[in-house]
Amino acid sequence: MSPNLLVATLLGLYLLVGLGVAGRLNQLGYPGLTAASAMVAWPLLWSATSTAPSGLAPGPHHARIQACLEALARTVREEPAASTVVGPAELDSLRRSLFRADARIAAVDHLLNEPGLSDEPGVQALRQARNRASDQVEAVLAGVLQLRVQVGLLALAGDTAGVRARLGDLSSRVAALEELEAGTLLTNARS
Repeated sequence: MSPNLLVATLLGLYLLVGLGVAGRLNQLGYPGLTAASAMVAWPLLWSATSTAPSGLAPGPHHARIQACLEALARTVREEPAASTVVGPAELDSLRRSLFRADARIAAVDHLLNEPGLSDEPGVQALRQARNRASDQVEAVLAGVLQLRVQVGLLALAGDTAGVRARLGDLSSRVAALEELEAGTLLTNARS
């Protein structure tokens, strides 16, 4: 085997492993640039392939969030006009916010499953807040599907206003979800 062929083979294997690590990081919800950097720096990012960003544990909606946002990203990529309205920054922001909300729900689920906690004051209020947050995540995911429909209309009718309005609605819902959860946590911490 010639030295050039050996170097090319090793380089190809290195990049192939990097591609696998990048795909896993993207699947866990890491920002796109972090996942892309794994192509060349995968040995440094290998340990991150087992946890969600910032050590956040995947929550009950993780797989659905991932599937919905991958479908939205694919829809946006397939429609060139959509990239002028929905950019990677908006998609990454939506992804991060949903994964953070999902991780907070998972943390509350973990807390609620602790033995002997059902007798503690405020547990019922925490359960209700958790259910409201979960419902809001589901509402945002339904909005992602509606955004995909709006992108389809953009492809056929050139309706950028509908896509912008739906994206604005999703951004508002995610911001409200974060405020709702922050306010609920503060209220429960005071009780």
